[in-house]
Amino acid sequence: MSLLKLLPEFHSRPWGRRDLSPLYSLPEGAKEPIGEAWLTSLECRLLEPGAREARQTLRERWVKMTAEERGRNAAGLERFPLLIKFLFTAEKLSIQVHPDNAYAREKENEPWGKTEMWHVVAAEPGGWVRVGAKPGMDPEAFRATLGKPEIEERLSHILVSAGDTIFVPAGTVHAIGPGLCLCEIQQYSDLTYRIYDYHRPGLDGKPRGLHLEQARAVARPYTPEAGKVAPQPLDRRLEGRLLAASPYFVTEKYSAEKSWELPDDPGHFDLLVVCCGRGKLAAQSAEWDYAPGDAFLALANAGPVEVRPEQSGEFLRVYVPGSA
Repeated sequence: MSLLKLLPEFHSRPWGRRDLSPLYSLPEGAKEPIGEAWLTSLECRLLEPGAREARQTLRERWVKMTAEERGRNAAGLERFPLLIKFLFTAEKLSIQVHPDNAYAREKENEPWGKTEMWHVVAAEPGGWVRVGAKPGMDPEAFRATLGKPEIEERLSHILVSAGDTIFVPAGTVHAIGPGLCLCEIQQYSDLTYRIYDYHRPGLDGKPRGLHLEQARAVARPYTPEAGKVAPQPLDRRLEGRLLAASPYFVTEKYSAEKSWELPDDPGHFDLLVVCCGRGKLAAQSAEWDYAPGDAFLALANAGPVEVRPEQSGEFLRVYVPGSA
């Protein structure tokens, strides 16, 4: 099948919450607050049209995918390259930083570091993120506060609301505030170096560890491309906007107000993430109902994907660019 549904994988976090609106109901049996819903974890289950249960994971399917199904941009990659999550925050997250590819390969024996972006799905009034050092901050003075409470006030404070997009390249010190629902799109890496965590215990009641040696090695006080980015018009006759483009992923946002076709590109597979709205998606012989929080994998040889909204909405299209 050329259009597959990805079933989310929910993760408890000490800063998470029990209200996962506007996307999900709380998973049955959840005992701890949910902070993340992973949409493209290697262990996420893939559902085929008409099937009652998922028979394979994304990891298993990726290994079996042909070059034509992956698209030429990702044909040679051993591991699935993109991780997409929804984040649900009741408290502010730790102040942290992620390494770049070179450090990840040399020090962590991992193929990729972590450049990421956040798209704000919903935000309480006064919602914020912090990204990079404040303008004019002395780099050495900034580094001296790593691991100390003062680091929080040395970061650029950005107010956010629904529809905003923030780009966070590897090496950028950052933090996410409470009251947010974000879609996070990133290189497939879970390398996170905590810098300061407010002496907060983890779900096991014990303090969560910091990673100051690694953070000092990779943190860059200023990354000019980091911060809030304005959507750009796409060079095609569609109601779409380019949210972010990097060597590792491209993210576009589309409005679903009436029926139309998302054109195919044999160079890459597409990940389609529903932020709001309901309707149907169809490609070749596959057809799906979609709802907020749903995610789909359209293979590179799927052909055009038809969008038939029953309720106005928005979704994201994410893919690997040709330079990956």
